Parts: sequence; structure tokens; C-alpha cells
Amino acid sequence: MNTKQRMTLPALALAFLLTAGAFAPGCSGGAKLQAKAPANSESERNSGDYDKDADDRKPKEVVGRAVYSVRAEEVEGMVSRGAVIIDIRDSDDIWSGAPLIPDSINIPDDELDEALSDMDPNADYIVVSEKGDESVAPAARMRKAGFNYVFNLKGGAVAYWDLHPANAGEDAEDSIKRSMPKSSVKRGF
Repeated sequence: MNTKQRMTLPALALAFLLTAGAFAPGCSGGAKLQAKAPANSESERNSGDYDKDADDRKPKEVVGRAVYSVRAEEVEGMVSRGAVIIDIRDSDDIWSGAPLIPDSINIPDDELDEALSDMDPNADYIVVSEKGDESVAPAARMRKAGFNYVFNLKGGAVAYWDLHPANAGEDAEDSIKRSMPKSSVKRGF
């Protein structure tokens, strides 16, 4: 055996061992598997695919059901595929904080449980609060009630508007008016 063959053989053996360890049952090969969320389609949701960039979307166990977080960058794509945005803030919080995200539905947290009977449990929902922390529990309640595709917006409405600063002032008044009862809008609140 020449020198080149002697050096190649151990390298190949090492590569084989590392590769075999990654695929052996019970061996992770050093790789971390993290759930991919959100899925783009029902088949993708059910496939068990994993995504290495999902650190910030790790499920939070609340009320016994996992709630995945999505980033603000993903919202428009999800909405274009049919996801519904539910903002759980009350009107005072919307007036004093970030405006509603365009095309979102304002259902205050204290009214959400009652509204669930009118909602499709198979649709995708993105639950939004001001900064994303207060929407985890309502999203978990939706999951517990049988809604399978519920996501929390990481960073909340603030994170969304940080990505869309040019539209914030322009859309704020209209989105707030859309979220208010018609009687409040007529009075100019």
C-alpha cells in the first residue's frame, strides 16, 4: 500500500462511522432535530419534517398542547395561503400600542372562547398580542379546544410593525376603526 492509500483508508472508515451513527436508531450523530413550524401544507404538517432554523419556534407546552411560534417575516406568506390572524388585545391596548395587522380579526382574549364555535378548527390561525407573550395561553386554549393549526406570533404586533414601519401610521387608524364596534366608530372614538 502506498502512502496515499494508507491515508485514504482511515479517512473513509471515519466518514463511514460518522454517517452510520447519524442514521442508526437511537443515535443522533450530534444533530438536533427540531420541529418545523409553521408547515405550508397539511401534508407537510403531517410529514414530520424538521427544520434546523426553528430555535425560536420551539413549542411551548401550555394547557397540555404545544403552541408553535412563527416569526413576523412568515405572516404574509401564511396569510396568502389562507391563515387567519386573530388579535386578542382589547381596544384600549390597540389604541395605546401597535395597530392591528392588516386583515386581522380582533377578538379580545375574554371573548375568544365564545367565538371558537364560529371558527373552522382545520384552518391555520396566527394569534397575536402586543409583544407575543400574552397570546400563548389563548393559542393553547384553541389547541385544547381542537384547533390543530394554531401559531403564536413571536414578538407580537410590535414585531410585525417593525418589519413594516412605512405602513404603520397609514394603516393604524383604519385598522383600529375596523376593530371597533360600528357605534364607537360613528362617535369618533
